[in-house]
Amino acid sequence: MRDTNVVGRPSGQRSLERPFRRIICEFVAVLLWPFECVAIVFFPLLPFAAAGIAEFERARARECGQSIPRIRPNGAPWMSWAAVRVRSSPLWSQDVPLTLASAVVGLASSTTFAVALIASVVLIATPVLVSRGTGAVFGPVEVSDAPGAVSVVLICTVVLLLMGTSAVWLSLLRDAIVRAVSRPATSQLVSELRDVRSNRAEIVSAFELERQRIEQDLHDGVQQDLLALSMSLGLLDYRLGPTSGEHDLVLRARRQVETSLQSLREIVHGVHPKELSDLGLNAAITGLCERSAVAVEIDIDGKTDEICSTTASALYFAASEALSNVARHAGTGRAYLRLRRLNGRLSLLVSDNGRGTAHIDTKKRTGLAGLRHRMQSVNGDLHIHSDPHKGTRIEATAPAVLSTSTGEPSRYVSHEREA
Repeated sequence: MRDTNVVGRPSGQRSLERPFRRIICEFVAVLLWPFECVAIVFFPLLPFAAAGIAEFERARARECGQSIPRIRPNGAPWMSWAAVRVRSSPLWSQDVPLTLASAVVGLASSTTFAVALIASVVLIATPVLVSRGTGAVFGPVEVSDAPGAVSVVLICTVVLLLMGTSAVWLSLLRDAIVRAVSRPATSQLVSELRDVRSNRAEIVSAFELERQRIEQDLHDGVQQDLLALSMSLGLLDYRLGPTSGEHDLVLRARRQVETSLQSLREIVHGVHPKELSDLGLNAAITGLCERSAVAVEIDIDGKTDEICSTTASALYFAASEALSNVARHAGTGRAYLRLRRLNGRLSLLVSDNGRGTAHIDTKKRTGLAGLRHRMQSVNGDLHIHSDPHKGTRIEATAPAVLSTSTGEPSRYVSHEREA
């Protein structure tokens, strides 16, 4: 069986594409060589030119298959990014050395392509001149017959192959220089990113423990005290009797206690829904859909209960906010909710065929913007696809298990909470 790559092209074809891609990228780099020389000669221009040239070198290396990080954020304007870059220390430790090295390699590359251009002209012109009987003169050597023309063609072909090989090796040399300059920064970025993820996991786990403690304190402390107070007031009302003068006062006090108790239950539910702890994510979201103001078509995978508790909370509140937005803003009476677990990740989709006006206000930390931050806190994300008069799709994704700094997963298994 013929060996093929992931997109179905023969491996031999792919191996041929790589040298040609390197030669093309090297040719583009040669076109920038004059600008590099101008920036070096006019030294005040070097910091500004170095930022762009170094970013081009990193992009060229990535195009040639190297794993080089992108420094300029996606969508960031070049001028504003360069203005910040020239004031940073990495410019002089990375970009300027990379620019100087690129200029040196560019001199060799320019010579290579110049020789290749001359060889190409000779290769094409010699047979034409000989066929017309004019002959071709190369210094003291004159080629006027067919054998001589064939010899020139063979020599030029060998020269072109040598120049192509030289261009490939010069491209590999550029890659080595980019890796050498970028390695310290890359290692530092990877280390910092690992620390950030570890710290975020620790913070999320600590928050989850604190949330459970607050919920338990409210449930077992204040809520029980209010229940006891309501029972005491009921007993007092029974002893005083309906004809006593304090009957109305006691009834008013009981109503106030019941109102406070209901408010406390809503607060506890806002911190962490009780059905989520007792019954699991499937049952909690099913109950949420049944209580929704719009009719919801539910499609839930049955393998979503044994997941991280913080992820379960984030997905529950994402579903709650999405269904609430459908009821308030979509202008439709129906919605669709799908919950799936695939390859260790959970995906929650809430869609409707309403007005399609949903968006994330980045200036606020409430609503959908708050949900996105909540999902990002568990290594997930929130995506919104909304078209006017075509409806809205809100998709929240997150890993089923949130890893902590110790490497042990923080899992949530339903039906484990004690009564």
